[in-house]
Formats: sequence, structure tokens, C-alpha cells
Amino acid sequence: MRVARIGAWVAALAVMSVAAGGQDVGSQTRALRRLETELALAKTGAFYLVLHIESKSLELKARGLTLRGWTIGEFAQSGRRPSEGVLTIVKKAAPFVPTRSKIKPEKEDEAQPAQAEPAKPATGEYDLQALEVHDMPGRFDLMLDSGLTIRCEPKKQGVSSFLDKAARALVLPLKNLIHSLKQKSFSLLELGFEDKLETQSIYWTAFEGQKIILLNN
Repeated sequence: MRVARIGAWVAALAVMSVAAGGQDVGSQTRALRRLETELALAKTGAFYLVLHIESKSLELKARGLTLRGWTIGEFAQSGRRPSEGVLTIVKKAAPFVPTRSKIKPEKEDEAQPAQAEPAKPATGEYDLQALEVHDMPGRFDLMLDSGLTIRCEPKKQGVSSFLDKAARALVLPLKNLIHSLKQKSFSLLELGFEDKLETQSIYWTAFEGQKIILLNN
């Protein structure tokens, strides 16, 4: 149903572009291209992300339907301006990778006489608890196939915010210079969200191989 609605929008915009003649054709063409891009992803039925830089928003979508949205409180861009389009997450990098606690039962001692005991599970590993959102890292990087890195973290407050800006002013120009000397492009988007729980939920949502639509303006 939602996919059909996106298709209807694409058709309507195409008609409007023709009717408008030369009036604001550029913006209508861009809007049409964006709808066509999302329509192609919506038809797959897969989960995908939409990052809109101008409105500072990140959305999780499937079949054109928004399942979850996050507001970006802080935004910083370094290096080459990323190109608009569909990108793929090739790696999630974080200070730690969440793992499940496991227990490996010991083998039953055959030398001991049989006793009336509760049945033991077969030898193997068993999860003690399932991972939840609060087990996820609150700061991480999404590395995309274009070379762009998207850094997600909670907004910094007070002194930590001042120190972060000072460090960025010193480190980023040096990083740009190093990449320039190596003839490699450097592109980084730093997204600051309201609290740690929001970034944890994004880490929980994002996965390697997932598509993300990047919209510049």
C-alpha cells in the first residue's frame, strides 16, 4: 500500500514537471529522482535508513513506511562533502562489540553412579540472556562503501562540548592534510543525538549490508 503511494507520487511529480515547463524544473527533478530512489528500495521489502542532512533527521523505513525516527541535535561535517544517493553500510565500528554471556555445561562423569537428578542439557553453549538495546554501545561509526564515515554519539554538554570542538579544530585539519598527501578522500559526518539510549537504538537498528539513502538538502 505504501509502495503504491510512493509510485503515485512519482507519477504525479513527473506530470507536474512537464506542466511546469521551465519553472523550478531543477527542484522537481531532484524530488522525482529521490522518490524513484526510495521506490526501488521500498519494493525490496528490506529495512533501510534515510539520513536527511538539511532537516537533521534519521529514519528507519521499510516499504516506504517510517518505523522509527531520530532527531539529530548536533551536526558536523569534515572533509569532502558526501554525494547524495544510496550507500551501503560495510562496517560498524565501536569501542566494544556487545556479546552474549554463555555457559558451557560440563560433561557428565560416567564413573559416578547414576542418581535421580534433573536432566542435564546436552554438551554445548547456551545463552544466559538475550542482548537488549541498553547493551549496545552509545558511540560508534558507520563506514559506508563510498568512503564516508558516519559517527553517532550522544550530544556533548558543557566542558566536554568545548573540549570536543577544540580537539576537532586541531585534529581534523591535520587529518585532511594526511589524506590529501596520501591522495585519499576523507569524509566524515558527526551526528549528535539527545541521549545515549537513542544512539544505542540506532546501533541496534543498523547492520552491515544495509542501505542508507543520503539526502543533502
